Amino acid sequence: MPSQFTAQMLRRWRKYIEGLNEVLPCDRPVRVERVSRSIDWGFAETIKTPKQFLIRVRNDATWGESLDSLIHEWAHARRWEGKDKDTDHPDEWGIEYARAYRAHRAICADWSQLDDAVVQ
Repeated sequence: MPSQFTAQMLRRWRKYIEGLNEVLPCDRPVRVERVSRSIDWGFAETIKTPKQFLIRVRNDATWGESLDSLIHEWAHARRWEGKDKDTDHPDEWGIEYARAYRAHRAICADWSQLDDAVVQ
């Protein structure tokens, strides 16, 4: 599927990810990719070599869907224990999700105003 992001939106996306790394860093490097297919809107996994965390967000997601997915997956990156569990959204994940959402608010507060093209 083609990307819904314009060049301006992609620049804003990269700046947003930099902001998350600064405001709410993870204990391992995080790589974010926009991919043409995914099981869900977003997907997160660890990469063993090098030790990184990979977040994939669907390329056809809107700006809002992309941010929602990234915040959700960032919370997984913050609380990742290196193994899959039956419950991948325990209380600890909820705490990290709240922190990621507050980081989102802090990052966006630094932007005087989102361009109309970005928020549509």
